[in-house]
Amino acid sequence: MTFMYRGERRRELVPFRPTTDGFKKAVTMRNIVLQEIELGTFDYAHHFPASKYASRQTCDEQFQTNVARYLAHGDHSKSTSIANVRNANKHVIPALAHRPIAAITATELLSWRTGLLDTLSPKSVNNVMVIVRQAFALAVADGLISINPAMAIKNLKLRRSASMADPFSLDEIALLRAHAGDEWLVNLIDVWWGSGVRTGELIALRWEHIDDFNDQIDIHVSHVAGDVLIPKDQEHRTIAMFSVAKDALARQRKTTGSEAQTRFATKK
Repeated sequence: MTFMYRGERRRELVPFRPTTDGFKKAVTMRNIVLQEIELGTFDYAHHFPASKYASRQTCDEQFQTNVARYLAHGDHSKSTSIANVRNANKHVIPALAHRPIAAITATELLSWRTGLLDTLSPKSVNNVMVIVRQAFALAVADGLISINPAMAIKNLKLRRSASMADPFSLDEIALLRAHAGDEWLVNLIDVWWGSGVRTGELIALRWEHIDDFNDQIDIHVSHVAGDVLIPKDQEHRTIAMFSVAKDALARQRKTTGSEAQTRFATKK
């Protein structure tokens, strides 16, 4: 059997007779090997114990080094990169940073992940585990370890239900407005709950995006981590605005003027 592993072509003997049935088994085994290599779970000694490459590698390199490599070279949006750094510094590095990467087991990771659920939602825990998996994947690709222990841990299931929605009550909105202080922030709150626009989209809102005649807001861009980008759904959309949002925009127009590029980027 031949296959590519860590940039090199490998040739290994398989324990099957040269028959039609043996050929089918060899093809199946090769497909499994290729899939495990791609996933970062390939264990050379498990599949080819007699091979000269089968000796398990040990590594004293600390896990933090591979986390730093992933954060430095990951191909992510700016907002995702910021979130990854925050999650790494708050959750991953304090728990695993100074451990030798070869000493961390799947059982240990599973126990640690369970503990994260005490303070994080399942979705947030899954985001943290992305960093862990990719740090181990780099170590596998570099030949520091033979398998990725985090690949054995599946993402937590996310429960999606309409009953999970918990919108502000009118009394809570009144409290927000009462403690807002500045009129521009009161206006922002009213447009926020009077239209359902996302926060980043509201900050990036321009006068030309408002359709006063049809009581609509055209969403083209969003403010994300200091940049104005296409919204996360990657599509232009139109949302309705109720009278409370329309009235707030009318008040805001008196403050900023119709020539202002954005409405709520600053209070000035």
